[in-house]
Order: sequence, then structure tokens, then C-alpha cells
Amino acid sequence: MADLIAINRKYEKIFKLLDIVLICTVFSSIILNSISIFYFTGFYEDMISISHGTFGFVFLFVFLFVFAFSIFFSEKGKSERIKSLALTTLGKCALFVIMYIAIDFVINLIFINFNWISAIFLLGASIFLICVWYNFFLFKGMFNLKLRKARKLRSKENHDEALIIFNELENKNCEYPSLYYDLGRIHEDNEKYVKSLEYFNKLINLEGTIKFSHDKKLCAYAYGHKAYILRILKRYDEALEAIDKCLLLMDDEDGFWDEKGYILFCLEKYEKSLYFFDKSVELNYTNQYAYIYKVHALINLERYDEADEVANSLLNIDSKDTVSLDIKGKIGFLTKNYHKGLEYIEKSLKIDPNDFDALYIKGNILFALNRYGEALNCFKKALKIEEDIYVLKYIGLCLEELGKLDEAKKYYYKALSCYDSLLNENEEDNYNLLEKAIILEKLGKVEESLDICDELLKKDSNDSGALFRKACVLGVSGRVTESMKFFNKILKLEPDDAATLNNMGWMLCENEKFEESLPYFNKALELDSKNYDTLHSKGYALENLGKYQEALEYYDKVLDVNHGDEDGLKGRESVLKKIKK
Repeated sequence: MADLIAINRKYEKIFKLLDIVLICTVFSSIILNSISIFYFTGFYEDMISISHGTFGFVFLFVFLFVFAFSIFFSEKGKSERIKSLALTTLGKCALFVIMYIAIDFVINLIFINFNWISAIFLLGASIFLICVWYNFFLFKGMFNLKLRKARKLRSKENHDEALIIFNELENKNCEYPSLYYDLGRIHEDNEKYVKSLEYFNKLINLEGTIKFSHDKKLCAYAYGHKAYILRILKRYDEALEAIDKCLLLMDDEDGFWDEKGYILFCLEKYEKSLYFFDKSVELNYTNQYAYIYKVHALINLERYDEADEVANSLLNIDSKDTVSLDIKGKIGFLTKNYHKGLEYIEKSLKIDPNDFDALYIKGNILFALNRYGEALNCFKKALKIEEDIYVLKYIGLCLEELGKLDEAKKYYYKALSCYDSLLNENEEDNYNLLEKAIILEKLGKVEESLDICDELLKKDSNDSGALFRKACVLGVSGRVTESMKFFNKILKLEPDDAATLNNMGWMLCENEKFEESLPYFNKALELDSKNYDTLHSKGYALENLGKYQEALEYYDKVLDVNHGDEDGLKGRESVLKKIKK
């Protein structure tokens, strides 16, 4: 791909040189003959005839060479860019021929022996070439003047005025690819996607009759925009078909490669999407869009080290880009490197204090660190910026942890209403179904929560998310034996899942089975010795078994790993009081 870019640049220089040669040849003849225009007799007439003949031969040679070169590369060029350059130079050849014939006609008429046959032939040839030039270049150029005006209006977001001009041109029944393209774009800008698709399809239907390289390029763009719109409409299979056709026509645009990557990303084909994001970056190493979605694909594949490297590449492009800083914060959160993640989020919030994503990630990190009061403040700030369903849920969770149950329920009910709206649009949204089950559990609607879990397990009996949620709901409602059954099923699927082991132990603690919980905490700590939730859980179990010194050791370990942990501080204070007694 990099070779193709280098070839394009090489031919751009060649065609620029050919343009200069054409211009110099024509205008040298004009200048020389203009200087001689004041001399009509004797020696000067002979000079005019000699210079006219010499320049005629030189121009003919240059013209034939450039014409043949342009014809060849307009058909056989290695890329659409080269073909477009060749066709443009071909148009210039036509213009310069007209100019030269006009000069030749004037010279023959005034300075050399007048010949009616020659004069009529030259005049006829000039008129013919001017007609050709008008039909293929000038008329289209005049047509494009209005298009350019409409495009400027569209770029300034004066969509109504722009649309009037576009519709006026369309009413002339001119099947111009550029017109259909612009109409497609303006409807796309206005989010009228069905209407936009109609115009892009009209342009695509002209594909077989398109002659000019520029219009072929527009056809490729039409396929690209069609793919984008179909992706927005979640018609992913059609979007893939459109983007594949787009890449066949034009494979040197980074935006098309990352569009295909994003369609595959939406289809959850994360591994396949990486190839296309990489191709996009090869063509344009500053394409932040490709880097960002490559990071998200790697995150979804749980390849966090690679994701972190790509995030570093983003920061190399722009060290103050808040999106890149937020991604680094998110990776810190997902890898439980919370304090490092917070550093990047704080940098992002210094640049933009109203960055919703940064506030949301910061809230998640603080919640994971059991700093519920600080997390609550972050989520409430985020909610002022955007009423987000997940923010509502987390505000409820924070309030519940802070013992404000009645206030928490208000936010849970708001979140529940939002989940219902989302699920009305898409009943097959398994992720949000599971989220709804969590909210129902929090509101004490245990049976409704279990029904959702059962619905998901009918679709996939090994759905770990549904198994985990059902186990938690059963445990909280006191059905410990059933709860453990589902936790054990998760362990069969993922034997080294420390989080599941910790939850199994905690579920037993919730039901005052403290002695039984210890083996689960011990195994979880073998897998992750610095998990402060598990350390706290074991400390809590030991405290309730009256083993205060051991409990104190584990609460201290919590505070070593997570300084200022609210649960750790409360646990330590509780044990010290009991030791004093």
C-alpha cells in the first residue's frame, strides 16, 4: 500500500511536468508570433513562416507524445489517482490544440499566403474542437459552478439554501454523478438516511456508463457512504457488500479501510477488524479513528497490553487528546491498575472538565476503589452533561453503598424506565436485558430478575453473565444451595476465575456461613493475591469468626494495596474496637 502511494506521488510529478511542457510550447509560439505581428514584409515574413513551421512541428511532436502518454495511463494506470491525472492532462491537450489552431488560423489569414480552403478547414476544425471542449469540459464546469456554490452552503450548514440549488440542478434531468453524490451527502448530513441511500444508489447505477476518472472516484465514494449509512441503520451484511465494492474501486483511501473494520467491529468480529484498522493506519499513520477502534477491538479481545501500546501511539500523535487519555484511563480500570488509570483521567479532566467519558471512567475507578462518596460526585457531574442509563445505575449503587437506600431506589427506577425503552427498540439486546436484571434485583423484584436470567440461559445455557447474575440473585434471596450450583457451573467453564470464587465466598458470608467461605477466599487469593475485595472479604469472615488479629492483618493488607479504602478503614476500626473490649 505504501508503494502505491509512492507511485501516485511519482506520477503526480510527471503529469505536472507534462503540463508545464504543454504550456511552454503553446505560449512560446504565441509570444514569438505576437512580437513579429508588427512586421509584414521581406525578411520578417520569412522569419514568421520559419518560426511558424518550426513551432508547428515542435508542438505537434509534444502534443502527440503527451496525448499518447495520457491516453495510455487513463486506461492502464495502476491506480484511480493516476487515471484521474491522465484524464485531466488529456483535457488540457484538447484545450491547447484549440488554442494552437486558432493561432495558426490567424497567422495563415494575415501573415502567410491566404488560402480559402485552408482557412475554412482550420475554422471548421476550431469550431468542432470548441464544441467538444464545451460539451465535455466547459459546460460541465459551468454546471459545477452551481454545485460548488451549493457545496459551500452545505459546508456552512445552510442546508435549506443548498438543497434548493441541488434540486434545481436535478430538475434539469441531468444525470451527473457529482449531483447525485452531493444530494446523497446533504441528506446524509441531515440524517435522512433513506433519502441519502436513494441518491447514492442512483450514482452507483451509472457506474457502467461512467467515462471520467473523477466520476469513477465519486462512485467509489458513493459505495463508501452507502456502507456508512447501512452501518448506522444496522444493516451490516449490506454494509459489508457496499464497502467491499468500494475497496475494489479505490484501495488507497484510509477511511474506507477503517469503515470496513468498524462494520466488522459492530458484528463483534474483533479479530478480523484489526486487519482493516492496520491497513488504514498504513495509509495514514495519523488516522486517530482507526487507532481508537483498534484499541476497543483489542480491549474486547482482552489483549490489554497491545491495546495499551496502540493507546500510546495515539498519545504520540496528540498528547493532549482527551479521547486518547480517556482510553488510557479505561485500560487502567480494566487491568485493575486503578491509580495509573486515574492519572490519565485527571489529565483529561484538566483539559476538559466536562468530558463525559472521563467523568464516567473516573466514577467507575473510584467505585472499584470503594471510594463511594467521590464516585457519586463524579457520576452526578456526568449526569448533568448527559442523562445516561449506566450513570443512573451507578448513582444508585453508590447511594446504596453509602446507606441511602430510599434515594438509591429513585435512581434505580429511572434506570429501569430507560432499560425498558431500550428493550422496546431491541428485544434481543442481551447485554441490557442482563443490566435490567441487576436493577430488578436491587429493587427487590427477585422473581422478575430470575425470569430474565432464565430467558437468557434458554438462548445459551453457558452464558456466564446470566449464570453469574442468577447465582447472585439466588444468594441474596437466601437460596444459597441453588446459588452455589450456578457458581460451580461458571467454575467448570472458567476454573481460574478469581472473581467467581470471591463471590462464592461472599455469598456464604452474606448467609453467615463464615467458616465455609474461607476455602473460596483462599483459592481466589492464590490466583490474585492483591485483590483487595477478596482480602477485605476474608478479613470480614475472620472478624465474624472472632479471629480478630488475623482479621486485622487482612484489613491492613487491603489498605496496603488500596490506600484510603473506605471498607478497609471501617473493617480495621471495627476490629480494633473488638480487640479493646
